[in-house]
Parts: sequence; C-alpha cells; structure tokens
Amino acid sequence: MKFYPLFLLFSSLITACLQAQPYEKGVLKDTVHLIGTPEESFALYLPQSFDPKSPSAVIFVFDPAGRGNAGAMPFIEAAETYDIIVVCSNNSRNAAYAKNFDIAQRWFDDVFSRFNIDQNLIYAAGFSGGSRLASAIGVISGAFKGVIGCGASFSGNPGQVPYKSDHFYYYGLVGTLDMNYQEMLNAKQWLNRMNLPNRIMTFDGKHHWPDSQEISSAFHWFRLQDINNNRSPTDQVFLESYLTTWLDKAHDMMKTQNLIGAAENYEHIINTLNPHFDLDSISGHLKQIRKTREYKKAVSERERISSLENRWTEKLVGRISLETEQESLPEDFRWWHKEMDQLHQDYIDAEKPEMKDMGLRLQSMITAVAIENLELAVSQNNSKDILYYALLMHANWPKNAYIQFRIARAYALQGKDEESLSHLKQAVNNGWTNKSWILKEKAFESLAEDKEFQLILEQIR
Repeated sequence: MKFYPLFLLFSSLITACLQAQPYEKGVLKDTVHLIGTPEESFALYLPQSFDPKSPSAVIFVFDPAGRGNAGAMPFIEAAETYDIIVVCSNNSRNAAYAKNFDIAQRWFDDVFSRFNIDQNLIYAAGFSGGSRLASAIGVISGAFKGVIGCGASFSGNPGQVPYKSDHFYYYGLVGTLDMNYQEMLNAKQWLNRMNLPNRIMTFDGKHHWPDSQEISSAFHWFRLQDINNNRSPTDQVFLESYLTTWLDKAHDMMKTQNLIGAAENYEHIINTLNPHFDLDSISGHLKQIRKTREYKKAVSERERISSLENRWTEKLVGRISLETEQESLPEDFRWWHKEMDQLHQDYIDAEKPEMKDMGLRLQSMITAVAIENLELAVSQNNSKDILYYALLMHANWPKNAYIQFRIARAYALQGKDEESLSHLKQAVNNGWTNKSWILKEKAFESLAEDKEFQLILEQIR
C-alpha cells in the first residue's frame, strides 16, 4: 500500500490549496465531509496563525473508534504553540488494516486538496489501535516527520514495524494502568536497537488519550530533535525552558523516591541537552543514584513485575485460545472464576502500588481482549465465538454496565433480540445511564418499536 498523495501530488494540489478557506480559525469543527465521498468526514482544527497562502504543518490523528472530536481535542494546545493543522478521521477505526489504508488514502487526498501543506512537516498520531495504524502508515509512506503513539505501539505485521531504514521521530505515551504498558516499554528497546530517535513516557492513567500537556511535550521533544539535528536554528530560551522542565520533574521524582523515573529523566537531559549545557554535575548525580541499593532494588522489582505480568498475560490469553479452538463451548467458566479471584487477592487488592497496578493492567487487558474479539466475531458473523465471548464476559463481569451493553449490542447485530434485551436490561440495572449511545447505535434500530426496549429506555434518567 502506497500513500501517493503524501509525496507525489503536492505540486498539482497547490492551486486548490491557495483558494480561500471557509473554515473558522481557533474552532474545532467536528465534521468536514470529504469531497466526492461525503459519507466520510474528519474533524478539523486550524490554529489562529493559519494562513492559507503559507505552507502549514499538519498532524493526522487516528482514534480507534472514529471519534474525530475526541481525537483532535488533546492536540489543540500544541496546534496553537507550533502552528499545526489538526485533522482526525471520523471513519478510520479499529478494523482490518486494508480497509483503514483505503480510508486514510481518501482522507489524505482530501486534506492535501484543501490546504497548502509543508511536506516536511507532516505528523501522525493515534491512540490504541489508531496508534498501531499511525506507525504502520508512517513506515509504509515514509512521509511523516514524527509519530505520536498513545496506548499501543506497532502493527502486528512485521513489514509495518519501524526499522533501521525508517527516519521518523517516535514519541510514545502510555498510562501506568494501561494494559499495553509493558508493550510500550518494550517498544523503546526495539526502537533503540533500530537506532531510531524515540522517547517513551508514562503518565498516571488508564487506557485513554493523554491530556494536552502530555501531547505538547511530544512536540517540544520533536523541536529539540530538530535543533540537535541542525534542522532548526538553536533557540537558547527554548533550550533553557526544556532543561528546567525536565530537571524539575526529575527533582520531584527524587522527593517521592521514584528513583527509576528520576534517573531516566536525568539520563534524558544528558543525552539530549549535552551539546548545549555543562551537565557534569547532573551526570555525577545520576551515577550516584545508580549506585544506591534503593535504585538497584527498584530496578530488580520492576524487572520481576514485568516478567510476572508477561507470564500472567500468556496464561490468560492462552486459555482463551485453547477454549475457542475447542469444538464445544466450556460447560462453565470455573477456571476463569478461580484465576480472576487469585488476580484480585494477590495483586489488585495488594498493598504495594506496583503490584496493584500490575493486577489492574491485567484485568484491563483481558477485558479489552474479550471486547475486541467479540467485535471481530460479530464482523465475521462467527456465532460460536460470539456466544463464547459473550458468556466469558458475562461470567467475569456480570455487574459491569459497559460490558453488558457490548454484549447486548453483539446479540442485536446477530438478530437475537431476546438475548440482546436481556443484557441491555442488565446494563441499565447495573447503572448504565447513557441513553444517547443506545439511540444512536444502529444495532438497536430493529428494536425501536419493541415494548420491552421502550420500557428499558424509560428506566434511564
């Protein structure tokens, strides 16, 4: 798959780009329909500095659920700081890569036909499955200057993973409770082996888009890379601000005894700002930290947790593979009850924060695997797998309103109205309050006139 407009069509599109733009600057527009493909659209944000006659930077944002506004929102602060057009597709979402490549191709064509884009300032970003897609297109197209990956790393296709011949910057962001936490840390090791410029950062949070401050940090790092690679002029004010920011973060971590985090930030300062400042005192401080018994113990504990988390992941995901490969469904889910109870007792309810975080990540991981595979089974009309994942999810999370909603949706898509209504009712009884999600969901359209469906909706205040 080649994304031709990213590197072949600039000259032919300049005339169209210079036409007056009908979009208001400084306002997030949720729906811009594609020319020639009006059923597809994207969210758009033009910074206050936008000038249609001047080449602009652009970032293509991929949200896993095709939520243009939600995906674009975290980038507005950086858009104003660095004069970047933000676009986020309303159609690209977690699905087959080939389908998303086609959607992206039409989307890129449209954006380049509307705006005068600087071909040296094209970025991509994504969250979860959108993150994997963004990096895959970055590898395939060779046209992105930088990729911001949030909550997941790379495509599972070896030909779409960043390699030594790729040249974009990679900035990764992941929550400490994200089920892909270990995956993102492993991505750093891979990128280092490939000698590709990268920075992987964590934040306190689960599996969600990072906030605008975290996103802006990515662009600050991109700018620093440009300065260090002589692609931008040296800006002493910016460099001093960058140094102060990360020194303060390292010092704060020292105060809370987060020695690994502090050491990583000191190391980052040394590796990136050494050409601009005398950092001998920081280097000496870093050496002292690494010599301490507390630091060595923290590193050993992190490695132990990583190994333990990987073993649990293999066990839980392996059990799903085993059960789905069998001809008949499990008679019960006692194995899952036992293992999930142990997960709670040993980790989720543990006093040590590191162990509790690991347990919560594993719980989140198996939930995500079940939901994603349920959606895949629905798309493939695989009745056996739909039933398996519905039963698995109900057995493990019978009082989770969101889980019950997803099960109800899956059954509705299968035309199993009775089962769908049963789980939708359970969702509401367990606290589901979002009536608009139900009304907007096409899967429930066939139930609109059903009296029981209407009664369920009436229960939602």
